[in-house]
Amino acid sequence: MKSYAFKTKLGWVGLSESAAGVSSIRFIKKAKPTLKLSRNALKVREFLDGSKADLDSVKVDLGFATTFTRRILLQTRKIPAGETRTYGWLARKLKTSPRAVGQALKKNPVPVVIPCHRVVGSDCLGGFSAGINLKSRLLKLESK
Repeated sequence: MKSYAFKTKLGWVGLSESAAGVSSIRFIKKAKPTLKLSRNALKVREFLDGSKADLDSVKVDLGFATTFTRRILLQTRKIPAGETRTYGWLARKLKTSPRAVGQALKKNPVPVVIPCHRVVGSDCLGGFSAGINLKSRLLKLESK
């Protein structure tokens, strides 16, 4: 397991990788920056700094996920940057309930790469593990 810390326009990020791919992305208060970042960490940093970095090629370690959670996370990953889908839309697509979608997204250890911030409520932003303010900032960043 390798870990990296780096600063972005949206704040400090801690990223961990296993041999299978990125296993964790956390928004942290501050850390000693890692001097040499992996290819995946560089792409995440570029994306969070506002570039149109392609995160589709970033491998993700979903070894923790149940089959159900994996289905929801993989479908969420298909939502294009700059677009959103509702919990209800995702639920209908996967033949489950919006609440189940929300509970699965709550377990997402790699926000941004699996863009759970692009899933919103029908009349509100919904939740986000790193806070609604950051969810709003991510959506704004992608709309540029």
